[in-house]
Amino acid sequence: MHSRSQSISFCDRSAEIFAYLEGDLEPSEEASLDLHFNECAACREELNGQKSFVNFLGSELTREDEI
Repeated sequence: MHSRSQSISFCDRSAEIFAYLEGDLEPSEEASLDLHFNECAACREELNGQKSFVNFLGSELTREDEI
């Protein structure tokens, strides 16, 4: 039996979050995940981390400097 704090601290929905950011989820799945973000700090943190990473990649790919 898991305590509430253990179940909140670990939630592996990375693949769903990636699909969410890519716009690959059905509207009902997206709405469900939106509700989940309101209650799950781990997933909000994962969402923000993935957003930051995508934004970083986008800014690096638009730079004209050589890699």
